Amino acid sequence: MEELSGNEMDYVFYIILRGPAGVGKSTISGKLAQFYNGHHIDVDKIKKKLRLSHSKEDKFEVNKTVIQKARYYLNQRTVVIIDEVFYFKLQLLQIEQLPYKSYLFSLNAPLETCLKRNLKRRQEGLATTTDETIKLVHSLVFKLKKGIEINTHDVSIKEALNEILSYLPKISYD
Repeated sequence: MEELSGNEMDYVFYIILRGPAGVGKSTISGKLAQFYNGHHIDVDKIKKKLRLSHSKEDKFEVNKTVIQKARYYLNQRTVVIIDEVFYFKLQLLQIEQLPYKSYLFSLNAPLETCLKRNLKRRQEGLATTTDETIKLVHSLVFKLKKGIEINTHDVSIKEALNEILSYLPKISYD
């Protein structure tokens, strides 16, 4: 990994974490935001706030807000982490047009693992996603092969995070 100074104003990047529900996107995004003192953009939270659905049209609509927020933070020289399922290629391409260095990771786990994790979230009141939706999204996500694949099945959050960090710049803050 290259060593960069936090004072190098010409260097900033964003990270995209994609994958089906239950692979750890939000958890790992939050950890990356802490590690880099960055900003986590949770696309699902923006969709809820804007009262948008998961339709193709609404995914492109939410991208307007995501891109606007990402630009704002990137212009402030803040690392941005974007977390979304991204199963529509054009939706992902819109985000990748940001004029900054980017790193794309596809988190994956078997369907059974995603279903178990989603059930746990439902039992804790943290999710309302049905098993049918998990199955559909899981199949859609894996039809689009993009990014560095990271397996989150049978590994700890720390192990998955360390694997992702091995591909990213190391930044020191003076």
